[in-house]
Amino acid sequence: MQWINTLESLNEMLWRVLLLYFFFVVPFEALAHELGHYYFQKRFNVQVLIFRLGLVRIWSKKLSSGTELILGIIPLGGESRGLGELDDKERELNNPRSMYYKDRHPRERFIIAIAGSLLSAGVAVLIGALYYLSHLVF
Repeated sequence: MQWINTLESLNEMLWRVLLLYFFFVVPFEALAHELGHYYFQKRFNVQVLIFRLGLVRIWSKKLSSGTELILGIIPLGGESRGLGELDDKERELNNPRSMYYKDRHPRERFIIAIAGSLLSAGVAVLIGALYYLSHLVF
């Protein structure tokens, strides 16, 4: 019967690890991913319309740059939308063509597209390295 107690304690530990991962690692990973897109959109002079982190909006603010910052309660996913990405005809009327995502060089659009994934991979490597080092030290 001792193995049943061991299984129950492992099950309880697994749920604790999953909850910690969901509430601390996933939001950090989503933030890093969206910041990767946002950084390169700004670097290549693309007007950022929306920067969203999470689902189910609980707070939003319009920044002086024209970007709408949105925070959600559920820490899954995000969005960093540049001008012209989704054919926003109404918003495109009053902005110069130099700030359009579609008018960027294909290399710049490619960098913007993969920046989030590369930063997410970098964060995953960093978390793995910290986990590995913590086992070496302790």
